[in-house]
Amino acid sequence: MNHKKLLIRIFLFTFILCSTSSTTFASPPIDPSRPNIGKAEDLQIIRDIIDNLDKKTLVVFDVDDTLIRKKKEQGYPSISNGADLIHDTTPQLIRDLQEKEVKVIALTHNLSEKETMNWLDSTQGEIMPFYQFRFRQLAQEKIGIDFSGAFPNIEHTYLSISTAFSTCFHISRHPCFYKGIIFTNTISKGIVLSAFLDQFGSNLNLIIFIDDQLPQNIAVAKSLEKMGYTANNPERRYFCLHYIAAQH
Repeated sequence: MNHKKLLIRIFLFTFILCSTSSTTFASPPIDPSRPNIGKAEDLQIIRDIIDNLDKKTLVVFDVDDTLIRKKKEQGYPSISNGADLIHDTTPQLIRDLQEKEVKVIALTHNLSEKETMNWLDSTQGEIMPFYQFRFRQLAQEKIGIDFSGAFPNIEHTYLSISTAFSTCFHISRHPCFYKGIIFTNTISKGIVLSAFLDQFGSNLNLIIFIDDQLPQNIAVAKSLEKMGYTANNPERRYFCLHYIAAQH
């Protein structure tokens, strides 16, 4: 790392590791009203604190332009040839987190189902729901990312969101969770992550969210704050990372 990048990292991210049970993130905010949103071109910030994370930590990755970059294809999509990693060290980072018993999942803005088209893996000739296609796309050997161990007792379920929200926006289909991946069904990631935490996250005390889109980071931050997550509450802390590697 050159001197300029080192200075930028020092300026943007300072970690105060108070104890094995408390990790505080402090950085100059992107948005002054959201001090818990940082910005980075790599994920070293996560690796630097991995020893202070445990089974009460949830790390949530966006998929497109955070984990993978989709290729432009003609005809039906292909599991084996449809995407490349944004950074080739990310799968190992995820495995290292999983070895620490950190719960690691993905949260994508995709539809939970796509009735308007058949998802055919052009290499296998197999038609499948989109959520299965996305899981297999990430889990294939070329990508090597498998989130299914985070909540092994939950393979596929639909998430309940508030009746008032569903009625207001005429939403009849719910987001779903499939083998460690949440599909928001185009609903705000903040709302859907909150719904997931309400149902399955009662024992978590630290949420780390990583997304290439700043508006999604802000939406998640707002929702987590409504749930009582803050920068300093040892029982409910959060940090969002605006991850911009795909922009370079």
